[in-house]
Amino acid sequence: MVEDYKSIQKSVFSSEFKKFYRKNLSIQMSNIEKIRKKYLYSAYALVSIAILSILGYVVYGTIEYGNCLDMGVDSFKILFHIEVIIICIVIFIVCSYKSKVKPLILPKLLSFVGDFNLLRKDVSQMNLKKYIKSLELFDTYNKVNIDDRIEGMYKNLKVSISEICLEKETGSGKRRRSITIFDGILITVPCLKKYRGYTCIKQNSLNIINNKHEQKVNLEDPEFEKYYDVFSTDQIEARYLITTAFMNRMVQLAKRGIGKNITLSFEHGNVNIAVSSSKDWFEMPILKPANDISIYRAIILELITILKIIDSLKLDKNIGL
Repeated sequence: MVEDYKSIQKSVFSSEFKKFYRKNLSIQMSNIEKIRKKYLYSAYALVSIAILSILGYVVYGTIEYGNCLDMGVDSFKILFHIEVIIICIVIFIVCSYKSKVKPLILPKLLSFVGDFNLLRKDVSQMNLKKYIKSLELFDTYNKVNIDDRIEGMYKNLKVSISEICLEKETGSGKRRRSITIFDGILITVPCLKKYRGYTCIKQNSLNIINNKHEQKVNLEDPEFEKYYDVFSTDQIEARYLITTAFMNRMVQLAKRGIGKNITLSFEHGNVNIAVSSSKDWFEMPILKPANDISIYRAIILELITILKIIDSLKLDKNIGL
């Protein structure tokens, strides 16, 4: 297993990764490519039907009425509903392809980094939902969507990486509304410092107290407080956890960009890091050939982004957190 994210990043662009790809993944690629083309051609066929339907609508309306807009609202509604159904089926086809090939490829690919595994959804989702529900890191929500969950060892830490979306749904029927509370990844790492209470670092724009027992913690670091607010059930413990060195690391993350999307909590003996991001992580694009090595480099680099946060915050150290 490689020692840190920097060595992973270096090796993924070297001949070492090419050798790994040829040995562990290339044999499968002919079968994966057949699967990809099958799903892709199905999607293309439906897209063609959608385009031909629109063209047929326009041509027929022009011939019969002189203008397709004169065909009436009902005919337009029928066409609209057909197009929506086709789009939904295309999305389903693309998602089905990704769901089918990911378990075939990702576990082997993750082995390049070390002892990381893609967990089966039926095994991990229930426990993860319970864990997320127990966290005070997020604002109120009532719907949880979980995509991928990866677990592994990094620098003797058990790292859990989950792609989640939390929503708050209100109303029903036509008045039903859905607000995205969080969309991104949740990183959970054991905290090497012992604590009893709850402490949370939030972006300044998210300074909402979720627990009546929380208090805002004022820390004597003006630069840190430009980016973050701290809430805790124990002011003394919060200062014990969030040292000057740790605040400096959080500030450096913010200055590099990714820290602006981070909220972090100390709960259940762990450090829980929520990284807001609307991108799809660890995805297998259907439009690229399955044997395109750049796909697999990109996935490893996404994992490196996450490991870099762990390294930047020095979560593997039991002093000076």
